[in-house]
Formats: sequence, structure tokens, C-alpha cells
Amino acid sequence: MDLTAPTKGTVSTDTYTDKTNEMTITWSKFSDSQSGLSHYEYSLGTQAGAAITVARVNAALSESVKIENLTLEDGQKYYGTVYAIDNAGNESFASSSGLSVDLSPPALGEVIDGVDSDVDWSNSSTAITGSWPAFEDASGIDYYDLSIGTTAGSDDAFQWSSKGKETVYEFTALNLQDNETYYINVKATDLLGNVSQVASSDGFTVDQTQPTISSITVAPNSTVPIFEDIAIDYVLSEPVLDASVEFASQLTDTPQFNYTLVDSKKVTITLKAPFVSGDEFTFTISNMVDRAGNVAFTNQYIYTVGYLADYDLDGAIGVSDFNSFTSGWFDKDVAYEIGPVSGTAPYLRANLDGVYNSQDGMAFYYMWLWDNSQAGKLMTNALPKIGEDIMITYTIEGLM
Repeated sequence: MDLTAPTKGTVSTDTYTDKTNEMTITWSKFSDSQSGLSHYEYSLGTQAGAAITVARVNAALSESVKIENLTLEDGQKYYGTVYAIDNAGNESFASSSGLSVDLSPPALGEVIDGVDSDVDWSNSSTAITGSWPAFEDASGIDYYDLSIGTTAGSDDAFQWSSKGKETVYEFTALNLQDNETYYINVKATDLLGNVSQVASSDGFTVDQTQPTISSITVAPNSTVPIFEDIAIDYVLSEPVLDASVEFASQLTDTPQFNYTLVDSKKVTITLKAPFVSGDEFTFTISNMVDRAGNVAFTNQYIYTVGYLADYDLDGAIGVSDFNSFTSGWFDKDVAYEIGPVSGTAPYLRANLDGVYNSQDGMAFYYMWLWDNSQAGKLMTNALPKIGEDIMITYTIEGLM
């Protein structure tokens, strides 16, 4: 008498399928050493051992079956179950690990221009790297197709090409145009041949032009007043990420100096007066880097400080300046005050005390005397004299 069930074997199906009307079940290694196997039966269901989709069907002693005229559902997993029945009526069964129906294309990932972070600008016309997280798909990704174009989804800069399963790719040997925006495009094909829609990056712009200074609010090589604070805006041709400014005084003066990069679009320089008479300032602007990484040339701008008592900034201590000084003296207008001073003419440093007295008169005298006794000035004295020479004397009470 045989009361023992047959030894279980193994049941197999494909793991994934894109077919909804058929599937194949195979099995092996079922055995019965006593009464022997009589026949096999198979069934199909959405759970292991279930027979809801296909009820049990006699398969004789065949070890495979192709089930047709099915109506399988996308995204559903189906299990084939095989029953081994021996000649005594004992049975055992085993189920497959499941077959999933995948009719859906891969879900899109986010494509970025770059590797770890998205870039909006590139200074290369020949290379760019794109990356994306793995697209999601039930059956798995087989390969990715890539392109680059001037519109999302297009391939006018790099034609569609299969590049395997990697999720980072460096495009080389490109011919990208300056000031043009490009998009990296990716589509995925899964193991069953389902093709995704196209995912595109947000675009990057090629910029191979170095930033420049397009305008300046105070013209270089001009003369700046000795008692007025300096504020100069250097307007840039494009936004920059950084800039450096160095200040130098020919007479080694150390006025309060500051610079600021404003809204990435201009460099503002400020310098606190008073300055040393006849000094020369040099501002060196460097390390200007734009969004694409282009570095600007270093720029130097020179400004000359006007002479003490040169109210009209014409480079000479003349009649006009004398008239301005005397008017201020008699009106006690401290806007024209120039003393006391230290140093040697013409390179005098004024330390204004808010009152007119002999110190101011002496300062004017030093500058007048220097101007009329030397040839090297901001403006040559070779011009013809008009009118009589002015003779200046002063006392503590006033000018004469």
C-alpha cells in the first residue's frame, strides 16, 4: 500500500512578460518511488497554489505547458502551480516564483546638466556631463538612449545613441555654440522593450566670453578732489561670482578703502577723504569669474588726487584758486579751508580744524609758491600769462 505523496519538484515561469494572452509553465524533478507517477495537473492564479485564473488541468506526464487565450493584467503577478499525482492517488504540489506582467514604460528620472549638482552655464564647446537617477521599471532597465539638442527632446547637437545602463555620461567631441542653450535628453528601454517618454534637463548655456567692465562712473585718469570721498561703480558686462580689488597709493597713503560686489553686476569702490595733495591712486580689479567659470583679465585704473588749494582742479594754483580762497577767507566759509597741513609742497596732508587762520594762509602760500617755482605739475605752466602777477602776503588776521 502507497500512502506517501510524491517528492516535490520545481516549477518555473519567466519572471516578466509583456504578453497578456499566453504564458508557459515548466517543471521537473517530481518523483514517486513506490507506486509511480500517474499524471500532472497545473493551475494558474494570483497567489501561490491558487487556481483562480486557470483551474486545474490534466497535463498527463508532460513537463511543460503553454497556456493560451489568457487575459492577464498589467502590473499583476501570476503563479503557476503543478500537482504530481501518483498511482495510489497521493499528490504533492509546487508553485513558481511568479510571473509579472509589464506593459508599462519606465518611469522618468530627473536629468541634470552635471554630475552631483545641476549647472546652468558651461564654458566648454566640446564637452558636457549629464546624469540622472535610475529610471524605475518593474522588469528593470535594459539601456538608455541619450541626445543633446537646442530644444527639449531634440538631437541637433548630439544624435540619439544607446549608452548602456550607466546613469552618468560625459559627452565629448561636441560642437556647441557660444551663447546657445542646450538640453540633455534621456529615454529608457526596459528588459521587455517598453520605451519611456523623454526626460530632459532644464538646460545649460554655453558661455565662452570673459566678463569685462562695460562702464565706469568716474573716468579713469581723471583728477579727484582732495577733500571729497570717492565712490566709483565699475559696471560689468555680465554677472560674476567673485571679484577682488587692490588699492595702492603712490605716496603710501592709507585712507579707509572698501569694495563690494553688488548684485553680481557691479563692483563699487569707496575711499574716505581727505587725501594727500598730488597723490596717485591705482585700483587693480582681478579674479572676476563669471557663472560659466570664465576669468576676466586683470584691470588697472589710475586716478590723480588734485592739489591742495587747486579748487578748480586745473592742475595749477592760479588766480581762480586765489579768488576762491580769499572769498572763503573773508566769508569764513569752511568749505574752502585747507589748513593746517603737514608734509612738503605739493604733497601736503591737510588736517582741517574748522577755522580760518594763519594755518590756512600758510598752506595756500606753500602751494602758490611751489606752483610758481617749478615746472612739473598736473598741467604745464607754459600757457601765456594773463594780467599782472599776484603777490600774496598774510597776517594772522587776514590776506593782503
